Amino acid sequence: MSRARPDRGSPARLALVFGRVTLAAGVAAVVLGCSAERDAATDVDVAAAATDATPIESVAMIGDSITVGAEAPLRQSLEDLGLEVVAIDAENGRRMIESGSVSSGTEAAARVTQRQPDLWTVALGTNDVGIYAGADEYRAAIDELLLAIPGGAPLVWVDIYVDMAAGASDEFNATLSDALEARGNASVVHWADVADDDGVLSDGIHPSATGVDAFAELVAAGVAEWLGEREG
Repeated sequence: MSRARPDRGSPARLALVFGRVTLAAGVAAVVLGCSAERDAATDVDVAAAATDATPIESVAMIGDSITVGAEAPLRQSLEDLGLEVVAIDAENGRRMIESGSVSSGTEAAARVTQRQPDLWTVALGTNDVGIYAGADEYRAAIDELLLAIPGGAPLVWVDIYVDMAAGASDEFNATLSDALEARGNASVVHWADVADDDGVLSDGIHPSATGVDAFAELVAAGVAEWLGEREG
């Protein structure tokens, strides 16, 4: 289900952002999910945010090494939306529910819950690709992490792109979209639509020096979709 996008997340604004990494304005439109096909396939309706009695004034993010590398521009992009960034909890090698010596996504969620953010952002799943045996196991891991995040809080989840495991990445992303649709009050940010463009990644997984800006602005655009009512 599609809805009007707020000015802060408009295609024109993203075209300026992606100009830094020489992405075409048409790609920016795809990233925002402006096509009816993309909206129907993966985006979750964010209309609930517009009617939620609780204003969105703060945000927190949990992630892996991609978030670690982009932390500074992420914080700036989210603050530029007028939000208080109460936490960016990210670690190299983090997985959703099992991370060995690294704290997992569920453990990070338990910490962040204490900060009571109005909106959550998650960028996890890259380190889970190839670990699980298909969609059912991906779904179980995603659902377990979702249980660690307050169900009433709006959620933006960044999908994944692993160049050496494109098929598994696509399977994870499709499973993620289904899980968020079932949860409700959630939306997907389509990093996979941007990551394979020239110059965005340094190694097939991690953003380059310019790619981190694209990642940060993409996340901010996904968050901005939830702020339309507050701005209006």
